[in-house]
Amino acid sequence: MEEQIIGILREQEAGAKIVDVCRRYGVGSAIFYKWKAKYGGLIGRLRDELLNEMLFNSLSHAREALAIWKADCNTVRPHQSASGRLCEN
Repeated sequence: MEEQIIGILREQEAGAKIVDVCRRYGVGSAIFYKWKAKYGGLIGRLRDELLNEMLFNSLSHAREALAIWKADCNTVRPHQSASGRLCEN
């Protein structure tokens, strides 16, 4: 589910109008903005901390690196948007 939400947010970041994205996926704008608050910074951090920093040898290597990064992000580092709490709390 998390990957789907991030995909929806990326679609809007790429230039799609929020109203069109919400209509396409059948979600209200309140839900979209809630997702954006929760996951919006995640996309930028993912790009900055993982995708721009590593050279991947294969798709499986990229998936493994993403899983490690995601586990660290969700269980170790606190998030500003969550008032300093970890995502899993």
